[in-house]
Amino acid sequence: MEVLDMVKNLFNQFRKEEDGGLVEYLILIAIAAVAAALLFPGLRKNLIGWFNDMVDNVKTGITGTTSGTTGAGATVNGGGSKVTGTW
Repeated sequence: MEVLDMVKNLFNQFRKEEDGGLVEYLILIAIAAVAAALLFPGLRKNLIGWFNDMVDNVKTGITGTTSGTTGAGATVNGGGSKVTGTW
């Protein structure tokens, strides 16, 4: 329950501040994404696919080439940074 209390305190502190910056919004979005991924296993699978697609796009943008297929679960440039579905 300590984590839940900490999140509540952070949210209340964020709400009291008048000018919320980009970092605070990103933290709230990250907390919501992690909570949703833990609560909904189907969403977890989609988030993993989205993250892997994002990594593939970054690798393609940096190198300009791909060494595999694209899409969720694909292997690009050896696939060393793939996220697996076991959390």
